[in-house]
Amino acid sequence: MTPEMISAQHRAAAAFNDVLSAARIAIAIEALAKIAAEPGRAIEIVENSLTAIEVILRPSELAERLGSTPADGDPS
Repeated sequence: MTPEMISAQHRAAAAFNDVLSAARIAIAIEALAKIAAEPGRAIEIVENSLTAIEVILRPSELAERLGSTPADGDPS
């Protein structure tokens, strides 16, 4: 892999991580707002939020596995 390709891959990974972090923050903020509105449902809201975060993490784990080795199997 050329230095330019490696750099591009690192930039793409950093951008993906930024998006993932923003999504987690948005889910947490939404959960806090829901808890404030319906404190009796706090446990359910937190569980649903954690599930949502797990769901957005699954594609990132798959992307890491797919992105770690090129389609031809040659990592160089």
